[in-house]
Amino acid sequence: MKNRVIRFSGLMAILFVMLLQGCSLFSTIIEEHDVVYNTHRKSLTLKLEDRNRLSHVLYVEKTFVTETSADQSVTVKVYDVLTMSGSGFDLEDRVFIIIDEKAFPLTLSTKELEHTSYIDEDREDVKTSDSTSVSVVTGYSTNNRKITRLNYSLSKEIISKIQDSERISFRYYAGPEMSTITILRSDLKKLKEMLAN
Repeated sequence: MKNRVIRFSGLMAILFVMLLQGCSLFSTIIEEHDVVYNTHRKSLTLKLEDRNRLSHVLYVEKTFVTETSADQSVTVKVYDVLTMSGSGFDLEDRVFIIIDEKAFPLTLSTKELEHTSYIDEDREDVKTSDSTSVSVVTGYSTNNRKITRLNYSLSKEIISKIQDSERISFRYYAGPEMSTITILRSDLKKLKEMLAN
């Protein structure tokens, strides 16, 4: 019994440390061969949040894709999907990567904007005269979201700086607001692994 408690405590301690470090357990590097373009592709998708509670950016799904052609030339593209609250401004046409506190502008290839809306029912359990409970709709609430999709490439210079970096963030602007999305330490390690050919 004592050994079981020690093992459980040890497992809980490991999980707690992983949570403190912001370890992303589900981000993995996927490798595949593209027979159409005769390229070797690697991709890594990260789900990240803006730690600023006042930000209209709810979360960002960021996918890095490297393509190595037959002549060994490498291109790195980034695909961002930003989910924002409907009450904020639209995202501006500029993105910056901040590598160890130094900012570099990135040139957007594409930008798409989508507005989504869904309705939630507010429900409450009400007791009837025979003491059974019935769920009753008490109201409705509408949730609006803005989804912005961005695509841009990383230059060889930026890739080299990422490989030598300690910390990486991406900065987005929407009206008076700026949102900073920082790549977690464990995810940065995976990104460096993917970018190392």
